[in-house]
Amino acid sequence: MGTWEKNTFGYRLEMMDRIIPNRTAIIQGEKRFTFGEMNGRINTLANALIDLGVKKGDRVAYMLYNCNESMETQYAAFKMGAVAVNVNASYLGDEILYLLQNSGAKVLVLDEDAVERAKKIRSDAKTVEQYIVVGKKVPADMLGYDDLLMKYPTKLELPWDVKSKDLCFLYYTGGTTGLPKGAMYTQEARMVGMEDTLIEVLVTHNLKTIADAPKEAIETIGMTAEKVIRPILPIPGISKLIGSILGNNIVRQALKSSLVQEIAKRLVEPLFSSPAILMYLVGGRLKSLVPVPLYHAAGWQIAFMFMDLLGAADLFPANGKFDPKEVWELCDKEKPWYIVSIGDATAKPLAEELEKSYQEGRPYDTSSLFIFGGGGAPFSPKWKKMLIRRMPGILIADTIGSTETPMTVGKMSTASDKTEELEKITLKVNPKDRYFPIRVVDPLTREDVKPGSGEVGTMCYGSKYLFSGYWNDPEKTEKVFFEKDGKRWFDLGDMVTVDEDKYIHFLGRGSEVIVTGGEKVYAEEVETAIEAYPKVAHAGVFGIPDERWGEAVTAGVELKPGEKASEEEIIDHVKGKLARYKNPKRVFFFDKLPLTTTAKVLRRKAREMVIDRIEEEKK
Repeated sequence: MGTWEKNTFGYRLEMMDRIIPNRTAIIQGEKRFTFGEMNGRINTLANALIDLGVKKGDRVAYMLYNCNESMETQYAAFKMGAVAVNVNASYLGDEILYLLQNSGAKVLVLDEDAVERAKKIRSDAKTVEQYIVVGKKVPADMLGYDDLLMKYPTKLELPWDVKSKDLCFLYYTGGTTGLPKGAMYTQEARMVGMEDTLIEVLVTHNLKTIADAPKEAIETIGMTAEKVIRPILPIPGISKLIGSILGNNIVRQALKSSLVQEIAKRLVEPLFSSPAILMYLVGGRLKSLVPVPLYHAAGWQIAFMFMDLLGAADLFPANGKFDPKEVWELCDKEKPWYIVSIGDATAKPLAEELEKSYQEGRPYDTSSLFIFGGGGAPFSPKWKKMLIRRMPGILIADTIGSTETPMTVGKMSTASDKTEELEKITLKVNPKDRYFPIRVVDPLTREDVKPGSGEVGTMCYGSKYLFSGYWNDPEKTEKVFFEKDGKRWFDLGDMVTVDEDKYIHFLGRGSEVIVTGGEKVYAEEVETAIEAYPKVAHAGVFGIPDERWGEAVTAGVELKPGEKASEEEIIDHVKGKLARYKNPKRVFFFDKLPLTTTAKVLRRKAREMVIDRIEEEKK
C-alpha cells in the first residue's frame, strides 16, 4: 500500500480526516460537506480514476466553476499522484483544445454546460480517454461524476508512494506569444509556498500594520483581531485585552524590529508545517469566502491555503460564479472571516453593492470579516476607501504574485490610512529574506538595479520552492530563470523602479500584455481573432486605463478597401472565438494604422491614436 510524504496534499487530507472529520469543509448553497465526507469523496474519485487507467504522473484536466467537485477533482489528482491541469471554464473550442493537447491530458472533468464545447474538439483531443461530466445532463458516451462516486470505495489504497518532489499541478498561464504556458509545481512547492504566504499575511504584515497604526486605530485593530480569535477561543472582552497590549508603546516599538518579526515567523512556522493543533482549534470554525474562480491563482491560493494549513472551510456562491449581491448575502448569512477579490474587477462591484445597501437602508452584516484580500492586480484607493468606510475594522490586503509564484502582501490597508498611504504598495527589495526574497535586475544583464537610480528593471523572486519551469517549453523556462548568489531566481516580467529606501514602484507589464480584471490577455491572440474577420485588414490591440478593469481590452482596426463594419460587429465576431474577458471593450476604426516593415501594427502608435480619439470624444 502506498504512502504520502509529509509535504503532500494526501498527507494533509488524511490529517484533516483524522483530526476534524465532523467539522464543515465546504459550503455551497444547500450543500455542506464535512472534512470526513470530503476526503471520502476524494478517495472514491481517485479510485475511479485509477480504475479508468490513470496512473501516477498522468494529467487530469478540470474545466469547472467554483464547486465542491472542482476541489475534489484537484485533491483526487494530487492525492493519487496524478497531475491536475486547470482549464478556464469560460474557454471555447480552440482554447480548450490547446490546453488538452499541450498537457497531454488523459481525463477531462467538465461541467454539463461545457459538454457542447467539448464535443466540438473531441475528435482532435487525441490524448483524452475519458470525459467526466458534473451535473445531470450526461451524454451516453461520457461518464457521470455522481455515477462514479456511487461505484467505488471511500478508502484509498495506492499501488505507489506519493512524494513531496512529485509533480502535482500544471497551472496554465499566458505567454508572450499569446499561448498559455503550463507552470509545473511539485507537491512540496505548492504546500510550502502556501505556508510562506500565510506567514507573510498573518505575521509579517499584521505586525507592521499594528506597529505603524496611530493609537486611535488600536481599538479597531483589537476588534478586528477578535473576529478571528472569538470563534476559536470565545473569551469575553478579548478585544480590550488585545487593544491594551497593542497600545503599549514598548510593544509597538518592539513590533517594528526586524528581529522581533523574524522571531515571530520562526515561532509560527512549525504551527503551519505541522498544523494538527491549528486544525483542531480552527477547523471549520473559520470560513473563507471564495467568489472568484478557482482556475485563477488568487482564488486557488485562498481556497487551498486556508483549508490545508488551518482547516478553514471554503464558502462558494451557489452557482459557482461571481455575483456581488450574493457575496454580501453570504457574508451576512455564513459569517466568513476572509473574502478574496481579483483587483478592481470584483472589488468595484462589491464596494458599490455594499454602499448601495447602506443607502437603501438594508446594510449587510459584515462584522465577521477580518481581511478583504486581493490578487491579480492591486486595488485602487477609491474602492479601498469605499470598503473601509462601511467596514472600518477590515484589513485590506493588496497581494503581489503570479501564477508562477506564491502570493506576498504588497500592502495591508486599514481605516487609519490616509489617501496617499492607500496608494502605496510597500514591497521592498530584500534578496536575503527567508520567505519572499525579492530583487530588481536589469532584464538584459541581470545586474541589480541601484536603489534611487531611477533605472527601470524587472522584479524577480527567488526561492527553493519556485515552480519547476514550463511544461514542454525548455526555451521559455531558460528565459525566465537565472542563477545569482547561489540561488535560483524567477523573472516575473513586472517593470519597476526602486527608490532610495528600497521600496518597489510598479510601472506595469510589457505593452503586449494586458492585465484586465486580474486576467492576462495577450494582444497577439486577440489581434489574430479580429483579423480573421473577412472585412478586417489590420488590427492592433492594447490596454486602455479603466476604472473597473484596470486595463480595458481595446482595438484599433483598419478595414479592407470598400468595407464597412460597426464596433458591435467586430466584438460579436470575437465573442465566438475567445473567452469573454478577452473580448474588446471598445473598437476604433482608422483609415490607416501604422505598420512595421513586416506588416504588423505598431501597437504603441496605434494606442496613441486611440487615446487621441477618446480625448476628442470627451470634448
